[in-house]
Amino acid sequence: MFMKTYNGTNNNTNKLFPLKNKLLSSKTAFSCGDDSITYSELFKKVIDLNNQLDKKKDKDRSLILFKSKNSSFFLISFLESLYSERIFFPISHDMSKNGINRIKKDFSDAFFIKDTTRIKSSLFSYNFLEKTDNSTSIKAYHQIIDKHFLSKKNVLCLMTSGSTGTPKYIYRTAVSLKKQAECFSKRISLLPKDILFNPLPLYHSFAFDTCLIPCFLRGATYQSVPSISLQSIRGVLEKNKTTIFASTPYIFDLLCRSDISKKELKGIRLFLSAGAPLTKELFLKFKKRFGKNIVQLYGTSETGVISLNYPFNKNKFLSVGKPLNNLKIKIGKKDSAITVNKIKTSDTGYIDKNGILFLKGRKSDIINFAGKKIDPSEIEQILLQHPFIKEATVMGTPNKTYGEIVTAYIVPLRKIAEKSIIQFCAKNLPSYKIPKNIKFIKKTPKTGIGKIAKASLAEKSYKVQGTLR
Repeated sequence: MFMKTYNGTNNNTNKLFPLKNKLLSSKTAFSCGDDSITYSELFKKVIDLNNQLDKKKDKDRSLILFKSKNSSFFLISFLESLYSERIFFPISHDMSKNGINRIKKDFSDAFFIKDTTRIKSSLFSYNFLEKTDNSTSIKAYHQIIDKHFLSKKNVLCLMTSGSTGTPKYIYRTAVSLKKQAECFSKRISLLPKDILFNPLPLYHSFAFDTCLIPCFLRGATYQSVPSISLQSIRGVLEKNKTTIFASTPYIFDLLCRSDISKKELKGIRLFLSAGAPLTKELFLKFKKRFGKNIVQLYGTSETGVISLNYPFNKNKFLSVGKPLNNLKIKIGKKDSAITVNKIKTSDTGYIDKNGILFLKGRKSDIINFAGKKIDPSEIEQILLQHPFIKEATVMGTPNKTYGEIVTAYIVPLRKIAEKSIIQFCAKNLPSYKIPKNIKFIKKTPKTGIGKIAKASLAEKSYKVQGTLR
């Protein structure tokens, strides 16, 4: 296994990055709309950015705080941070000023780069290509690939809060990113000829460290879009060159509701879904619509990719498959909490006799009703079987008598009586799991990548009607 044999030698490096002898080729490394960059240009621009940052007032800064929409500049800045041994900290391009100031306060020595910075305008001029020769580019390659990707130092900082909770900082080391890239690439047979398309913002872990870094280290092409829309996604798919499509259930549902043809997805060999649970309904709808299977992937910001259902197991299509070979998974006996390489996650699940991992939900989402623990995902799956329910989200709400009660937020397909929902649940659930509070909403509030924003559900702006039994 990679984790056991990994020793930082050039043999491992050459295996992981097969373009070493074609470094100065015209192969595309990254593409996003009109923004495209080859591998040869990439390392030259890393050096150019390094020269601009490595000035007296900037050279001692230990962290790059990066705010930008999807662009090749994102990858360039990350590689420069590796080259100069800084920590790279990508943040949302639409983060509020207060949020940015809070981060700046926590990281006083950060160098802040954003879309409008003077660095980008000069970096994207063509003049720098004449200043940076091939020998310098090759030197940058060796520094990044042969040295800095072997480092046990923190090189990446991510801010995460999931769908609820207080934001926290997550750190990843270079060697952990490389190990993950090796195991993930091997699992999905990622090759230099592959073009992986992920429309999510690059500050998102599923886009950046799960997909972009393995593409770079394998010499494949990473395809992105400036912003998520059906039009931008279609523009990529119409080229019929994508071989791997990675996104969230929200995007796959968007494709199902569009007029995109089966022909436009014909050349894609693998569809990866992460960021939210893949429902049986969506899986079957996508399969019927396009004749393709969606592979569910599971990971966290702290650990990266944990497991995925690939090679695809049609009998376990709602599972997240077997864990990557470099990971040790433990399931808590009492709370079913998932622990990955001694890192305890907030997710719960179980592993069957064949070593396949199934997710049950998040530990923080578990509802405590009079001492009885209730998994909301179980109730959601039952509700979604109702013919007149489009979306269902179940949460626990405080109650003086029971501690918490089960509350269901329903997006109906048509007008439906609460009594009908209660009777339906009574046929499939024990009495204590039947929702005590039902709220009908016009739409489920979601984040930009399609995750349910549970903190927003309690707001009155989403409430249409509700009843407490």
